[in-house]
Amino acid sequence: MAAITEPAKIGRLLRDIDGYGGTSVAIAYFFKILPYVFTRPSELRLAEWTEIDFDQKLWTVPAGGSKTRKLSEQPLLVPLARQVEGMFRELRQVTADSRYCFPSTRGKSRVISNEGALAAAQSWIQQGRIKPARNENNRQHAP
Repeated sequence: MAAITEPAKIGRLLRDIDGYGGTSVAIAYFFKILPYVFTRPSELRLAEWTEIDFDQKLWTVPAGGSKTRKLSEQPLLVPLARQVEGMFRELRQVTADSRYCFPSTRGKSRVISNEGALAAAQSWIQQGRIKPARNENNRQHAP
């Protein structure tokens, strides 16, 4: 996706995300939380409830749990803004019976798929709600 730098467009994108009408609660919250935490999408998709510390307002991504941290012995510490903490608390009410924060609709022992997230983004593109990023050859990147 292209970088959005204009405040009005950022606000529109966040409102569009809030209005996501898909069938997966996990995918809806995935997209709501992602802009706030600045992690790789795969790190967020794989988040487990044991990594979320509501008292410390902190998400601890285990060492080796991300592409850039494979060789690191240090976990990635992601502070949770009050908005994100609130979203995680809401999500937990729905998905607490899974070890994952973002369980698949196909089974609580699996996480939402990359394809499921891409399909949601593709539907936004088809509806004209977001525009896909383009590379230097004017070819579309996958969202």
